Formats: sequence, C-alpha cells, structure tokens
Amino acid sequence: MLTEVWTLVLMATLVSGEGAQVSVHLLGSPVRVALVGETLQLLFTVYVPQNHSSGSLQCSHHPAAHGAGPPPSPARLPSIQVPATGAQPTNTSHPVQLGLNSSSWTGTVSCQYKSSTRAPSLYKYCYILVREEGYRGGGSSWVVLVVGLLGSGLALFSLIGSLLLLLESRGCCVNTEQQCRRRDKEEREQPVTPGSVYTDPKLQNSSEDIYENL
Repeated sequence: MLTEVWTLVLMATLVSGEGAQVSVHLLGSPVRVALVGETLQLLFTVYVPQNHSSGSLQCSHHPAAHGAGPPPSPARLPSIQVPATGAQPTNTSHPVQLGLNSSSWTGTVSCQYKSSTRAPSLYKYCYILVREEGYRGGGSSWVVLVVGLLGSGLALFSLIGSLLLLLESRGCCVNTEQQCRRRDKEEREQPVTPGSVYTDPKLQNSSEDIYENL
C-alpha cells in the first residue's frame, strides 16, 4: 500500500513537471525609440520549469516594410543558451544587444525559447523605431527640456513686461509732477489785476456800517 502511494506521488510530480510551460518575458516597454549609432539592449527573462533539458533563446529582427514592395527577410540574431534545470525551476535574465548602425533597424524583434524535448514557447515581441536625429528613447528628458524652455521663456517675458510697466509708471509720475510744478509756477507768476479780485457787496455794506458806527 505504501509503495503504491509513493508511485502515485512520483507520477503526479512528473506529470506536473511536464505540464509546466516555458515562458519568455520582455522587461520594460515593448516599444523602444533610439538614434542611429546607439546600442540598444533588450532584457528578456526565461522561466524554465524543473527537470527540463537545456535550450536556447532564439531571436530575430524583422525590418519594417517600406512602400508597396514585399517586406524584407528577417535576420536571425545570435542565440543564447539556457541551461537545464534540476529539482527547482529557474527564471534567468538574458540581455539582447542591438547595434543600431542605420535606420533600417526599425522593425520588430521577436524572441522564442526552443529545446529538443519540449514545445517552443510563445513569441515575445518588441517594436523598435530608429531615427537619424531627434527624440532619444529610454527616458523623458526631452519633455523636461521642452517644459524648462517654455517656463524660462514665460518667466523672461513676464520680467520684461514688469520692467516696461514700471518704467512707464515712473515716466507718468515724472510728467505729472512736472506739469503740476509748471502750473503752480504759472499761477504764481500771473499778475493780479483789480478787476480780477471778486468783492462781495454784502461785505462792502458791512464794512461801511462799521465805519459809520465808529
């Protein structure tokens, strides 16, 4: 009875190990943008279940089609060996480096795990856009640069506008003060004529009454 139980446990372990699938994952964004002359590194992880024979990670580059002609033939990249596993599964990382010497590298990179004893894994894809100049991939520094330039320009325009308003207000104050001084000077220099002095008749009558009483 004990022997039969151990046999069932061993068979279940073997079946579960055979049923586990190898999987390939791409770390990071599936869309990359880079410049000509750069070296782009793609990092793939390969999960291999226990008791699995060795295999390899095979990748290919599929150039993007241009015009109405047939698409270019894919180019196979150097394969990466993945060691066999024992009683424990493994999850290993494998970098794939691409020397982007021209914009013809624009296209898709596909990677798949293959071995002689198991079915191959599903493909993992990464789309690559290679440009002659301009935006660099792998970060958002261009956004920070554009925002910084816009912020600096707005701050500069605001400073110039404030200075112009300040100078204009000072000029108005100076002109107003000069006009006030000129008006006061003209009023002081203007001669006073007898006819220009206003005399109230009531005041004249009251002054005459006072003299009569005296």
